Amino acid sequence: MVKLSKISMETGNQEVTIVHPMIGHNKQRGMTLIQALFVLVLGGIALSVALNQYQSGERTSRIQKNTGDIMEIIGAAKSNYGQFSYNNLTTSIAIGAGVIPKRLAISDSAAQNDFDGTITLVSGLNATADLTYGSVPKEVCAQIVTSTANGARKISVNGTEVKALDADVDIEALSTNCNTQPTATVIWTIGRT
Repeated sequence: MVKLSKISMETGNQEVTIVHPMIGHNKQRGMTLIQALFVLVLGGIALSVALNQYQSGERTSRIQKNTGDIMEIIGAAKSNYGQFSYNNLTTSIAIGAGVIPKRLAISDSAAQNDFDGTITLVSGLNATADLTYGSVPKEVCAQIVTSTANGARKISVNGTEVKALDADVDIEALSTNCNTQPTATVIWTIGRT
């Protein structure tokens, strides 16, 4: 309920009466500018925290998805071709046999990872095969490599060996080579031990 205040004053021969809802009304309504700014700042902080959590979850999801894809390809390649020493293995053969999952194939002879990089699986040296993953972002490179290291005999990042044959991952070499460029090419060498 609005209280009306009445002010009367005389001007010469006339009396003027002003009726206004705010005159003489001391109760504050709504928020002050400082209160509004405080609410906006709190809302901004909450939004920032939520966005950070979303991005962190998105990053973790991409790492897990790609790690799963890599380990699926490595496992299927070992199972299907390991006894044949990976002789004459090509990406086309791997796609046709389902070793590289159909969801990653962009044609009968080419495959692409979640980062829009090329996936190849070809015969390597000395009864091995090389799985190559291109365009791996530096932000996820090290985690993907360390998460898949047990599936490979040797790993290189951007042409530099970060896991020597049947050794542990060299963390310093991994960090350096994953972070030198915006994206990395990672090669997992698989084969008989």
